[in-house]
Amino acid sequence: MASWERLEHEPQKAYGYFMAYRSLGLGRSLTGLLQAIRDNTVLLPEKNLSTLKRYFAQFDWQSRAKAWDDFQAELRLEIEIIESARHHREQSSQFRDTFNHLGKKQVALGNKMLSESERLLPISPSESCALAKAATTLIGMPGADAWAKSLAIDKLLEEYGID
Repeated sequence: MASWERLEHEPQKAYGYFMAYRSLGLGRSLTGLLQAIRDNTVLLPEKNLSTLKRYFAQFDWQSRAKAWDDFQAELRLEIEIIESARHHREQSSQFRDTFNHLGKKQVALGNKMLSESERLLPISPSESCALAKAATTLIGMPGADAWAKSLAIDKLLEEYGID
């Protein structure tokens, strides 16, 4: 049994006052409870501070209310953790969806480029690879002309009418 629940020997009336006291939050006080009762914010019949003080001491309201506050803080933390995990899942899902969509677009563009290059310059994939490798690794390097000649790039360019 949690300490903020009704104690075995605690009268229902005293427990009702305790719940009202507990609900006042971190700045709670007996005078605050009495004021809430008098203002009809808390609908309890007792308007006597001495009775409230007796219940406060006899049923250990202060430590029980602190235990309640600690419990509420733990609940808020758990809720924050759950909300954070939910938010992270949503962001991860959006991230996956976005990059899945972009990946599909890139594949479609690659296929379109491949189709267009095959139409304009029908060469085998291995020849295409050799051209790409030559273009990316040799341009501007000493001996680039020798490599281009060994790959017969001039012959390919001439054959397909590319300047």
